[in-house]
Amino acid sequence: MNDVNAFKSWLLKNYDYSENTLQSYLFTFKDFFRRYNEITSENARNYIQLLEKENRKPKTICLRTTALEKLAKYKDVKLIIKRPKIPNTLNIDNIPNENDYKILTEYLNKQNPKFSFIVKVLATTGCRVSELLKITYEDIVRGFCEIKGKGEKYRRFFFADSLKPYAFGKSGTICLNRLGKTMTTRGLASVIKDAAVKAGIKKEKIHPHAFRHFFAKMFLSKTNDIITLADLLGHGKIETTRIYLRKSYDEQKREFDNAVTW
Repeated sequence: MNDVNAFKSWLLKNYDYSENTLQSYLFTFKDFFRRYNEITSENARNYIQLLEKENRKPKTICLRTTALEKLAKYKDVKLIIKRPKIPNTLNIDNIPNENDYKILTEYLNKQNPKFSFIVKVLATTGCRVSELLKITYEDIVRGFCEIKGKGEKYRRFFFADSLKPYAFGKSGTICLNRLGKTMTTRGLASVIKDAAVKAGIKKEKIHPHAFRHFFAKMFLSKTNDIITLADLLGHGKIETTRIYLRKSYDEQKREFDNAVTW
């Protein structure tokens, strides 16, 4: 019998996945073995074809394909399958702008300074939540750190000097709750969304990962250096970073109005 719990333990030991990604991979495990007895290239290809016939979204199929690749690695099976190509998409209009960021951090400064600090770390580093949970106050005072993140890759983070005053005299990871345990992604998101709503910001625009997108847009607007941004975000391919060159509706409209004067 295929043991989903053993697969879960293997994933937790070898990868730093978010809870959503982890649950998706476990669902794929159970769904695949509900249809097939073993993981083989032929069975994997048949499974992907079934998903296509069920009219699953390309992004879903791509995620299931990655899960199958990890499952094959766990089972020590060589898997030969083609990954579906999907375009990189991003809803630019649902990224917080500089004014949203200012309103939220000022509100949190009054209500919960620690979370204002955490939002500032997210917004000035472009880190993923899984990486944020590993950052320490000592790292911030030092000005940089290296963390193993997505894809088992180490990457360097730089910290703005403006973060240091809050970090001085403190120790340990920055994302501990009142019980001294690491915050959950859901708990962190809940506090930030709740603060955004009370501060009068659309909740769809405010979640922890949104500040990675915010960092990217802000960095590009200041430097116009997509190569350095790709390195800072930990992107293996520059094509992944190009989505941040897209402009929001308001940005497009402003540029259109300025340009079309004939």
